[in-house]
Amino acid sequence: MSLLDGSDTGILNRSKRTYVAVATATTQFYSYSVALNTTTFVNTGTLTGSAATVVAGTLLRENGKKLYPEANPGITKYYVGVYLTESPFTSGFIDPNSGVFVVYNSDKPTYLGGSASFAAANPALPSLTTTNLVTAGTGVVATTGQIRAATISAITTAIDISLGQLFTLTTSGAATLTISNAAAGAVVYLIVTGGGSHVITFGTNIKGLGTLTVTIGQIFTLEFICDGTSLLEVSRTAVFTDTT
Repeated sequence: MSLLDGSDTGILNRSKRTYVAVATATTQFYSYSVALNTTTFVNTGTLTGSAATVVAGTLLRENGKKLYPEANPGITKYYVGVYLTESPFTSGFIDPNSGVFVVYNSDKPTYLGGSASFAAANPALPSLTTTNLVTAGTGVVATTGQIRAATISAITTAIDISLGQLFTLTTSGAATLTISNAAAGAVVYLIVTGGGSHVITFGTNIKGLGTLTVTIGQIFTLEFICDGTSLLEVSRTAVFTDTT
């Protein structure tokens, strides 16, 4: 039978999916065995964790094996068979929905061979780009660099918290600041520069150290945190002068 036909062993049916471990998996890489009870003639399946320790950054490719609840004895959820790409003979099963493994790519067929793990040579995992919200259940940690909003929004009076963290205000007249899209835990930094002599006051949803008087050439920086309704001022710098 041709390898290109629709059989289970055909190339067209071989999985192309690869996963990457985003954390060290000590018990989430499983081995599976089935034994026949010679008395009851009932198969008993055993799923055992720690078939191998998989460090973060290891690539695992599907080998086509699947484990299904009820169809495979001792199995209560769906598992897929994988092998470690840097050690093709080390194979086992993973829960593809565990959160320890994420899909790395799906465009390389198995007959092209394995790829070395990038964990040792390059500890950086694949980057993530999204235009939507990223939610982490136990926090976000940056081992290097910063976690920040890479935008600077110029405002006249209204601080729209959904636009980012850093806002600049340059005005030559009096202004009363307000906020919109309040979000609990949001941090806001405000840079105020004087294009003239003026007084900045704060609306009812901005609470802190009172009005701010700025004259031409002066700069203030202020930090706020949001409680879900209002901006609460954490600190403000003493005045300094732009000498550029």
